[in-house]
Amino acid sequence: MRRKTEKTRRNVPGFATLLAAIAWLLGACSNGADPEAVKAAAPVRVTAVETAPATATLRAVGVLAPADEVRLAFMTAGVVRSIEVEQGQKVRRN
Repeated sequence: MRRKTEKTRRNVPGFATLLAAIAWLLGACSNGADPEAVKAAAPVRVTAVETAPATATLRAVGVLAPADEVRLAFMTAGVVRSIEVEQGQKVRRN
């Protein structure tokens, strides 16, 4: 039991130094600005939305891809010649 007490006593000065260093670093983090000046809101301008023709053009290089993509794999090779249903139509197996 005596060894633990001695070991703890040796670590107390190091722990106290560590706490003091952390407190000093946290105190050094302030930028020195006046807290009241920081809270002031920046002035802004507001205007009504209106429809107008676009005068500027944008040219970009990229890849156009769908938001959702499904990869399919079939056990039999072949070509789909026609699709006999419309999108959203309910179907059932015979």
